[in-house]
Amino acid sequence: MNLQAKQMTAHVINNQSHDSLAERGLLKRIVSFREIGIFGAVIVLFIALTLINQDGDVNKFTRTENLLTIARQISMVTLLAVGMTFIIVGGDIDLSVGSVFATTGIVLGTLIKQVHMNPWLALICALLLGLLIGLLNGLVVTKLGVPAFIVTLGGLSTYRGIALGIAGGYPVTSLPVSRFYDITAGYLVIQTGRYLSIPMQVIWMLTVLAIGFVVLSKTRFGYHVYATGSNRLAATLAGIPTDRVRLFAFMLMGFLVALGSGLQLGFLKSFAPTAGSNLELRVIAAVIIGGTNLFGGSGNVLGTFLGATVVGMINNGLILAGVPTYWQFFAIGLIIIGAVVLDMQIRRRQK
Repeated sequence: MNLQAKQMTAHVINNQSHDSLAERGLLKRIVSFREIGIFGAVIVLFIALTLINQDGDVNKFTRTENLLTIARQISMVTLLAVGMTFIIVGGDIDLSVGSVFATTGIVLGTLIKQVHMNPWLALICALLLGLLIGLLNGLVVTKLGVPAFIVTLGGLSTYRGIALGIAGGYPVTSLPVSRFYDITAGYLVIQTGRYLSIPMQVIWMLTVLAIGFVVLSKTRFGYHVYATGSNRLAATLAGIPTDRVRLFAFMLMGFLVALGSGLQLGFLKSFAPTAGSNLELRVIAAVIIGGTNLFGGSGNVLGTFLGATVVGMINNGLILAGVPTYWQFFAIGLIIIGAVVLDMQIRRRQK
């Protein structure tokens, strides 16, 4: 073989080697995406629950109506979990979600029923209340330096007490139904009917997911959230207004909780002051299972959605299988612990 042929052969081999390395590197990056693993878990869980709930020729789990029910249940958790993703990625946490959910829902129902307020205006008032509660939580955390865990743990009891006090311990029921309420504000904002057979909660969830994904991954504010959660001191020294970032995250959480309570009220046509009990557990579980680092700095909205899907499928599948409710909490608790342990192991190996 002459020299030119040898050079050409070596060139081809080198190119093939580089291509192979590039392909393996790309494959490694794809496989390393945590969402791929979570998506795989969703598929395995779906198959397992399908097999568990097979009853002769009928499968209770895969019925279209049941899948739509799961989607509707997932939508509420996901809606709130988007806001929780911003908070946890930013290095904080909010344990008052369920109680704020009850407070904003009771205020909304009371304004519509007892004050006879226009539903649009009542919803705006509820959303503003959610923003105000988020603002208060954020100010105590950022300006007074109280850990978010303590602030929101206190809020968990405080806001639940406010909801019970306003409602007198009784649910708000028999909401007035008018043509305006049903067709205009009711259908579009408060009452969650269906559009093209899709529950309105699912449409709201997809909308919030899309906006949350873009804001967290494609905007300067999203970059600031990641920087704040990764190293708050370094981010501050770099000129990032970390206190303002954390404050906005808490306000976003309050706004989404109020929106969620409005959707819940419209769907049930009533609202109880005990609504949202243990909701924070499911929301935080969705975020952590979705791959968000509990200590901040990493995570994304897509993973949160997959985490919410896991939680929703477990709840629904176990109910259909006749498993008592308390075992559902047991299962979710184990999954949270497992997700955190796995996350810590992955990060140790990366270091």
